[in-house]
Amino acid sequence: MNSVLCVDSRVRYLCGRFAMHPRKPSRPRILITGFGPFSDRSLNGSESLARALHGEEVLGARVESRILDVIWGEPEQRLPGWIAELEPTLVIGLGEARGSELRFESRAVNHADGSDITGGPPPFKPELRPGAAHELFSTLRFDTAWLDGVAPATVSDDAGSFLCNNWLYTALETAAVPTGFIHLPIQGKSASDEFAARWKPALLHVIAANLQGR
Repeated sequence: MNSVLCVDSRVRYLCGRFAMHPRKPSRPRILITGFGPFSDRSLNGSESLARALHGEEVLGARVESRILDVIWGEPEQRLPGWIAELEPTLVIGLGEARGSELRFESRAVNHADGSDITGGPPPFKPELRPGAAHELFSTLRFDTAWLDGVAPATVSDDAGSFLCNNWLYTALETAAVPTGFIHLPIQGKSASDEFAARWKPALLHVIAANLQGR
């Protein structure tokens, strides 16, 4: 089949010539997203890890990674299309936060604050979705015991009020499959391949556990 090169939010991939009517994937897909650099950081660990995971196969399912810019509105503009295109069995977002552990976010709140990389504020504040539910709960399974001896991990009930929380709220509104968000430690000056190698095994464990229905 003829293919064309599609470009979406800085990620290039092949898509069918009849992209308006994509065929259902022949095998399960897992959607992993990361964010590009922001603030004074030239690298974002979530992008480094998402790119390292792209193309991995876990229990017969293929990881498809996509990257968003740290701009208000990106989750709303990108996620519905990616979910419709890939029909993933799992949806996992990655971001950065202070700390030395993986932080599994158990909920998203209807709150938005902070300026994005363009200096722009959220479209609405203080509520992300005026009049909508105050909180939405992650549907991705997670147990810190899965990562014993693999990586330090904790569960959080506060994803903040910036784009990571925005991503989780939007994804939970959109996806009808297990969906969740994981904060990584800040990459800082670490090389991208080194940073990804440190945290990749943990993400593969989380993916496998969810596919197995633990």
